[in-house]
Amino acid sequence: MKFLKNSRNQSDWSIASISGSDIGRVKNVEVSLIAEVSPAPFTPRLANLEVGIKNEGNMPANDLYVMATVTNGYSLTNPSEVFGTSWRLEKLKQLNKGQSINFKLALRCNSNAVSGSLKIYLSATDNIDDPEALKLNLALNPVIFN
Repeated sequence: MKFLKNSRNQSDWSIASISGSDIGRVKNVEVSLIAEVSPAPFTPRLANLEVGIKNEGNMPANDLYVMATVTNGYSLTNPSEVFGTSWRLEKLKQLNKGQSINFKLALRCNSNAVSGSLKIYLSATDNIDDPEALKLNLALNPVIFN
């Protein structure tokens, strides 16, 4: 009996799992920011990214900005797209007391650069340098396929 050999090249790798969270005040409302990166099954150099924002306060949060950036060699895309960008921005018009929202993106490595970083911001402005922004900085590292 013959067994099929794994046809994957030994250099195939994906982006390792990582997660992070932060909680703080934005526009005088307590909010939480959570991000999780998980490798896409059977797809080299691709990972799923889920970002969650929750209003932990007692008042609505209005006009918040969620921004994500990746280092050179990586891109952020919608899950079914091939081409992406190194920067994404979404505006949340209103997040009521206790309400949460999730964003799903794909994270792709476009080159042989195997390490990098993903930065996610939650802010009252569309400026990543806003001193009151909640910030997550996640290291992107490879995991080799067996």
